[in-house]
Amino acid sequence: GDDPEAFMTESLLRQAFVAHCVSDGCNVETAEQYASLFNCWHIGTMGYGLVSSRSFEDEQFRRTNQGLRRMFPSKRIDRAAHPVELNAAVLRSSLSEVLAIYDEPSTTMIDKRRRMELVIARGAGGGFDRGLVEDLVYSSLTELMTDGLLRPGEGVPKKGFISQADVSFKRGASGKLESATVMVTPIKRRGKHVGDKSKKPIVIAAHRGGALRTAELLDILNMVAPCAPGTEASTPAIRFPVSRIVGLNHRETKALTNLTMAKTMKWYHRKCAASGRVPNHDQVKPHSFRIAGATLLFTAGVTADEIKTMGRWASGVYRVYCRLSKERLLDLSKRMGNASSTQFLNGADGFMELLEVEPVEAEEHPSGASDDRQPDAAEEAEAEMGEEADEREAELADDDSDSDDEIGDGDDSDDSDTEPAVMCDAGPPLTDAQIGVGASVAVPFSLDGNQVHFEGTISSMASSSKVYVAFPGERSWLVARDRLFEVVALAARGKRRDHDATAAARETAMGRDVDDGTAGRRPNTRR
Repeated sequence: GDDPEAFMTESLLRQAFVAHCVSDGCNVETAEQYASLFNCWHIGTMGYGLVSSRSFEDEQFRRTNQGLRRMFPSKRIDRAAHPVELNAAVLRSSLSEVLAIYDEPSTTMIDKRRRMELVIARGAGGGFDRGLVEDLVYSSLTELMTDGLLRPGEGVPKKGFISQADVSFKRGASGKLESATVMVTPIKRRGKHVGDKSKKPIVIAAHRGGALRTAELLDILNMVAPCAPGTEASTPAIRFPVSRIVGLNHRETKALTNLTMAKTMKWYHRKCAASGRVPNHDQVKPHSFRIAGATLLFTAGVTADEIKTMGRWASGVYRVYCRLSKERLLDLSKRMGNASSTQFLNGADGFMELLEVEPVEAEEHPSGASDDRQPDAAEEAEAEMGEEADEREAELADDDSDSDDEIGDGDDSDDSDTEPAVMCDAGPPLTDAQIGVGASVAVPFSLDGNQVHFEGTISSMASSSKVYVAFPGERSWLVARDRLFEVVALAARGKRRDHDATAAARETAMGRDVDDGTAGRRPNTRR
């Protein structure tokens, strides 16, 4: 309610509860979660939450926890995602022959089982080789934990186990395995699901290629270590066939019947160290297989909601498990290189017209003319259009006046008596002998997907491969010599148009492809 004394009492009790948990070894985040769980119970039982009031806010709780974080910083655990590439190359490399037999398409399952057992028993004096069996059992567990994004307590529960009754296989008409379904009991429940012991399915495809072969390994393990009918619920799905392993004493037999994560990680690091090819394998911890599963889904582009569902996360903590892989970074780099970055400035200017244009430093026009239409500064644009298109450059020259001062600067002149640019028809390309200062030329542009030509006059020679072309009532452009054509006739269909409309049409055309595979470019006219 609104009783300040009761509010303060509850606030101090909650702060004391968190402080007590932290002093007993919990980190602050875990203690806050315990307080939240108690608050959920209080809401369900009493009908209202702790420290809930319409008149007061418990700001001190947050500040107290910040102080606790400084006093008792959480211990950082350096753990990496399990590299799934190690599965075939290191962890189960000894099982390559067994998997090759299992993958044979035209062999009966009975014959496959007999031949796989012979391989596992090779050199073991009639029974199974312990090393091969360990690789089969521990690989089945670690790949299941990766596929199902299992927590250590879900893969190897402290109480109970994943039984053979929790594992089912689906086969096709030919008997080939299609998928396996494993029912697991989530160990973290929140809200109304606290105490819920219902199981969740982990569905795993078989023969999918790649680095994970969980379904196949579980099927092979069930073949070489068969479960007696009627005992599926009391038989662990991931188990050692201790009765068939040679050379075990009573102590070793008892140890193998008790599967733990500590033994699994000991096997993992022993295999990595023996290979000599896995540096920093000590950073792989029991949670690393869950991290690997989340990272694989993130790399594959799976949505956040799907990752949370697969990993049974109720909050955004899943982000901690999604690590950036080299493959993901390369994919992001490729996508970045092929993306556009046109920026929106404001309503007046619209989008920056730099999608196909790179501005360069201004340079003095070689002609040195003083005409108002003759530029004294230029900006170049380069682009590449298509695999067979040549590099094209367009240079725009500006006049001496500031564009911002064209209106209201006291100059009453206008463009009414300036000859407008015109469209024309084009003949064959000009030869070197025809190219000279003052020559009339037709220059191609692309307008709304159609190729058009504008008539201009060569004003100066820029280089051996480029010339400056001046258009009536327009600015000069830097044009490649191979884009100059003979003017054969004025286009009857395209009468002289208003100067402003013609210029705007040509500027729009400069950034688009033309039918002959060449391309003009629209320069950036803003300063």
